[in-house]
Amino acid sequence: MAGPLSTMDVIGLRKPPEQPLSAPLQPGDSAPYLAAMEPDRPRYLVAFLRHVGCPFAEATVRQLRWLAGQYPEVQCILVSHGDGAVRARWLEKVGGAAGLTVVDDPDREFYGAFGVGYSGAGHFLGLRSLLGVVGLWFKGVRNRSASGTRWQKSATFLLDASRTVLWSHTAAHAADVPRLAPVLERFKGEATPMMTESEASPRLRVRLLEHTPYEGIGNIERWLLQHDARIERTRFYADDWSLPDPEAVDLVIVMGGPMSANDETALPWLKAEKAFLREAVDRGVAVLGICLGAQVIASALGARVYAAPQAEIGWFDVQSVPATTGSIKLPSRLRVLHWHGETFELPPGAIRLASSEVCDNQAFQIGTRVIGLQFHLEATPHSLASMLEHEAGDLVPGPFVQGAEALQAASDDDYRRGAKLMAEVLNYLTRARSTVADTAAGGSILENNQV
Repeated sequence: MAGPLSTMDVIGLRKPPEQPLSAPLQPGDSAPYLAAMEPDRPRYLVAFLRHVGCPFAEATVRQLRWLAGQYPEVQCILVSHGDGAVRARWLEKVGGAAGLTVVDDPDREFYGAFGVGYSGAGHFLGLRSLLGVVGLWFKGVRNRSASGTRWQKSATFLLDASRTVLWSHTAAHAADVPRLAPVLERFKGEATPMMTESEASPRLRVRLLEHTPYEGIGNIERWLLQHDARIERTRFYADDWSLPDPEAVDLVIVMGGPMSANDETALPWLKAEKAFLREAVDRGVAVLGICLGAQVIASALGARVYAAPQAEIGWFDVQSVPATTGSIKLPSRLRVLHWHGETFELPPGAIRLASSEVCDNQAFQIGTRVIGLQFHLEATPHSLASMLEHEAGDLVPGPFVQGAEALQAASDDDYRRGAKLMAEVLNYLTRARSTVADTAAGGSILENNQV
């Protein structure tokens, strides 16, 4: 006769090495950013599962599914570290994930960032856990096809709109699944608690200027997570966009888009965006522009943006210009993703960093706090697929326009090198939060000529 332990898969019984682990988050701490977080939510309930297939994980899913219906203002986020395909099949078996946001974290990066580490054997083989398995069996909650490691602890965090931790719970044993409805009731409409001393240190304040809903930040997300950045967005494609006081921002990232930097008549927000960027540059805020973003910065600072000799869409080389003292040093040659039909003149005071066969100006720098890149170092296979989905009409045959198949044939090394250089650029821009005049640091943070 089948019993409560008869279908337990023998997974993860050998304890793997622990990943980099932050201190467990406590109330008052600031939680890392997850890309899945929806803006303007007053609360985020983030649940880290033990492993896919665990009966206690199933109990957590059932509870969160109910809470999502009862508290629609709360975004319920489910994080698992097992195989994504196994996780998807498991969720179907346990009733689905309606109302939940599911995040796959196969490398357990988010587990580590939230301080959710491994347990001892007693965590899942102790008497309380085994009795819990039996109790859930009679409620129809069973061990199922599993993926992940049984050594993983579970934990749950309630965050406010600014990602400050209001409440946290790390399981003392596998069966330690808290009742969450009383927690949500307790903090319903409650103000954020006082910050702890650990929160007193300033976080990097990042403002993303986004022109379309489908051109995401790609591999920049990982860098922002690693640097515990506080991220806010201006979505110019939405009717309710707004811009902050530049003094309240440490880093501005200006993203791409299909429009022209010259479309001020059709898109009046371009004037406001350029005025904001001029003020940010004047005040010494670090500013990074990507593709259209680089062109908007150039235009904001008085340079001409105009049609390029040829559209440049595909993976093509750029060549760096010999670095001057204090400027960032790019690789001598790098294969990068292009997607643009216009280019720009250098703004006053700018240094050319890179060029290509089509465009003399592919990257520029002003002082040590402003960098414009006309190409996409932030690209990932996912972000490229999104661009292909929404901008495939740009792929008009030409000498420097690749088709969709060629675009998607980029190697892992192409993406890896781009991500590494993107991180170096961000490190360079944020190495000192001071003014544009602060060039005393000198030199380049990129000592090697290759990425």
